[in-house]
Amino acid sequence: MQDFAGRVAVVTGAGSGIGRAYAEALAGLDMHLVLADIDPASLDGAAVALPGARSITTTAVDVSDAAAVEALAALAYDRHGAVHLLCNNAGVSVTRRILDATVEDWQWLLGVNLWGVIHGVRAFVPRMIAGGDEGHVVNTASIASWLVVPSYGVYAASKHAVAAITDALAAELTADGARIGVTAVCPSLVRTRLFSSERNRPEVLAGSGFDDTEQRRVDDITEGIQTPADVAATMIDAVRAGELWAFPNRERLDLVRDRYATILS
Repeated sequence: MQDFAGRVAVVTGAGSGIGRAYAEALAGLDMHLVLADIDPASLDGAAVALPGARSITTTAVDVSDAAAVEALAALAYDRHGAVHLLCNNAGVSVTRRILDATVEDWQWLLGVNLWGVIHGVRAFVPRMIAGGDEGHVVNTASIASWLVVPSYGVYAASKHAVAAITDALAAELTADGARIGVTAVCPSLVRTRLFSSERNRPEVLAGSGFDDTEQRRVDDITEGIQTPADVAATMIDAVRAGELWAFPNRERLDLVRDRYATILS
């Protein structure tokens, strides 16, 4: 997909972090934006900071809810008649050892990180194909789609699944002759609020309480490195080039190579 101006983009998790950076970058490309987030206040703040967009529609959406994502798709198509760029970006994290993770931890994280992507694909891609326009699907994956680190196993499981879905979807759309490209964006650590995402955890899946220890640790080690804007720039380049995999921190691929060398040895 080469042309962005005047076209329609949907971004989930658009209120902060990488999603907000996606929205800012796409606004700069003169797109119509449909922005979704579970936190209406952060979403409103993001929208105010996007004066370059052709138009902005915001709505609170829990991407773990299939009906809510269907309603998001209906809103986008009712408002604009088409969607050309779908960014399944909403994501959360828990820092837990596998044996310490509760059923609620798994349900919450997989509901957002995995089912959010599944619901987005199911709600939007058939409509995008039927519209006949050139388009693109972006799934925000992670370097954790390829690596597993202790205490991040729950998160890595979700992102491994996102990578698999992206790969399969791309192959299937190509086989069908659809004019829809697919990209998985796989950043390493980024300076966002991902590690304090339990602030938005629903009461029905409540954990042991919000603790920002991991957020503060990550903030300390991410000062001055990759920013959400860097990830957004990589995403746009990948969409333009039709790349399946986009790694904003390509130097971290050494860790991926080491893992697969071990597997193949």
